[in-house]
Amino acid sequence: MWLRVDVHANRPIYQQIVDGIKEQIMRGILQPGQRLLTVRELATTLSLNHNTVAKAYQVLERERVITLVRGRGTYVAETPEAGNLQDIERRTDELREGLRMWMVQAHHLQWSDVQMMSLFFELSSELRATEAEAEAEAEAEADVQTALACEVARTTMGEGK
Repeated sequence: MWLRVDVHANRPIYQQIVDGIKEQIMRGILQPGQRLLTVRELATTLSLNHNTVAKAYQVLERERVITLVRGRGTYVAETPEAGNLQDIERRTDELREGLRMWMVQAHHLQWSDVQMMSLFFELSSELRATEAEAEAEAEAEADVQTALACEVARTTMGEGK
């Protein structure tokens, strides 16, 4: 798993992990049902305290982005669930506040509404392109695995003669 964490950023490290995993899921890099690194593995990989990673995983589990299966591991949730009404309202408020801050920053750059929307659609296209690329890559990998399985079966059948 590849995550970008900046220890000097204003955002807490655990939140960077949460946001990074959510982005990887959105981009299709992490797939539903895919096993994630353990807390200790990810902490070691990122050279972070395991409590920081554990906090990020707790947030992701609470938001139903990941699923913890005791004794088996942590997985990307099979079906994204929106959660209860209060959770939806809280997350909508957080999104609204993030957008508000983005608009304030754009205002101080003297951007017009058109420039803001242009950036929004540009980023949306980038993310969707990455998602499509990940899907195409997964399909190509499945094709290779199928071809290998056929080759193994053909070889095995040939050995039986």
